[in-house]
Amino acid sequence: DGHSHFAWVARDSSKPGRPSTQAGTECWVAQATPECTQRLLDSMAKKGRVFPNDFRAAVVRELAPPLEALLNELSGAAGGAAVTLLETQGHRWGAAFPAASLPDGCAPSPSSVAATVSLGPRSEVSATASFSAECTEAGPFYLDVERGFGACGDYFSAYPGRVEGGWTSGSALATAILRAVK
Repeated sequence: DGHSHFAWVARDSSKPGRPSTQAGTECWVAQATPECTQRLLDSMAKKGRVFPNDFRAAVVRELAPPLEALLNELSGAAGGAAVTLLETQGHRWGAAFPAASLPDGCAPSPSSVAATVSLGPRSEVSATASFSAECTEAGPFYLDVERGFGACGDYFSAYPGRVEGGWTSGSALATAILRAVK
């Protein structure tokens, strides 16, 4: 938490079932913070029309040096060798982080859930949600058994913007549904 460039970094090559890399090499995936992404988007907008490959190159140019520094910091803290980036790729994933998430232990009240999705001029999707939260022990999902409606996702979890949040929320909702139908 609190890194000026990155909100999330994962050692992708450590995941089970991933193909082995060359000896001594690893694959890391990093997601920039929303603030860092906005700074990059703003700087690119000043240049006028920008093509996807221009943006990908800017992501690499702006984020590879701080990523390499962060990985060296982590490697040094673990007693490892110096890190050198061998290959880098940039990508814009516009929906990586929700604008807001529910506080821990809270669920939206059934009468107040509202969402608006709009398509921007460059096909960006922006979504807003309004709700009043009721703090309950329901879990990281919303389930209205009476109406036959359930919702889950990283938005409801302690891990907004991360696949772990979506998985834990979906798993908890599935368990709650199975209990409700018994």
